[in-house]
Amino acid sequence: VARGKTDLSILGSHMYCSTQARETVRLLAEGRLVMEQDDLEIVDLAELPAIQQKMLDRTMTKPKGVALVQADRPERAIADYESEYLGPILTKADPASGRFLEIRIVEGVGLVTLTRPKALNALSEELIAQLAEVIEEIEGKGTLCGEAVDALIIRGAGRSFVAGADIQGFVGKDAAVLDRQAVDSMAVFSRLENLPIPVISLIDGFALGGGNELAMSTHYRIVTENALLGQPEVKLGIIPGYGGMQRLPRLVGPRKAAELSVNGESISGAEAVRLGLAHELHPSSSALTRAFEAARDLASGRLELERSDWDMMAAAQQGQIEELYADADVASLMATPAPSGEEAASIEQGRRYAGRIALEAMRSGYELGFEAGLANDALLFGVVATSPSGQYWVGRFLAKDPRQSSFLTLLPQG
Repeated sequence: VARGKTDLSILGSHMYCSTQARETVRLLAEGRLVMEQDDLEIVDLAELPAIQQKMLDRTMTKPKGVALVQADRPERAIADYESEYLGPILTKADPASGRFLEIRIVEGVGLVTLTRPKALNALSEELIAQLAEVIEEIEGKGTLCGEAVDALIIRGAGRSFVAGADIQGFVGKDAAVLDRQAVDSMAVFSRLENLPIPVISLIDGFALGGGNELAMSTHYRIVTENALLGQPEVKLGIIPGYGGMQRLPRLVGPRKAAELSVNGESISGAEAVRLGLAHELHPSSSALTRAFEAARDLASGRLELERSDWDMMAAAQQGQIEELYADADVASLMATPAPSGEEAASIEQGRRYAGRIALEAMRSGYELGFEAGLANDALLFGVVATSPSGQYWVGRFLAKDPRQSSFLTLLPQG
């Protein structure tokens, strides 16, 4: 440790993965890694961006590539310094008071941070309503909190983008209420998708269920090494209810979408890019910077903004759809009856029934078109979520039953 003339040092280490961190801790504990004054490159806060860039470029000149940053006044936190670069807070999040969005604008780019960290930013009705207000202002005035906005970035606070919908809201309601809830949420996502400005989602953590459905409604998706994306609703005995059975197959192909939705397992950020579910993979340390760059490039036209023509994409996949529904495993799932009585508590029966409904929803969207598919998704979501198996496994999820998240492959990889 090297100290300056005053004891204002921010001490830390920049690691790029958990393996590096563990190895560094081991070497320090064994006394085999020693930091000498001449090894250190010392900068103040104003020079921090430049030293971070040197670290990323691997152009550090000191032997051990260590940066020691000294604050300019006592009790100054890194979070305060970051805040200066992200611009003033125009709307402050306060989850305890029911305010779930933090909003900033930096050089015409809006940054909306979804902030329900204790719930991993799960999509409650209140959060979705607040997001709808943001969309309405951009639609009507081209502004965000009264300031002109050229592009929008959506991210999540903490270790999650959005871990899913607020499952508590599915308990004890009838099918018509859940149908309407799904319709309203999908309408907000569609309005987001149809905004005249580019919308970028930055996924650093969980983007599951409704979170993945929200991300798919944005125009450009940037993921990190921490990202996990997927549609795990089958594990709750239900189906994706916010558009996932329409957007996901068009983005990754019907077969892969069926596997993800029927088996309920998530994929990494790297896999999401490979499949076409995300556009870019970046380290968590630089992903926000890249999101701002992409936002400006999309707004200026330097990067082409590709808006999805969902029906045209479906038309190009008709052969894949026919092949999928001719598959013997798919045909078996499609013949699954709704569980009743004690069958509702069976993991396999509950998931097979939910998988069947998910596959029905997907096929309907390809037969009737994207918009009709969304409407049918909402209807089927209400039906399966209020079924005995749906209510049972939603309840087991809320009770933190470890069986609820167990692996079960119903549709082998094609």
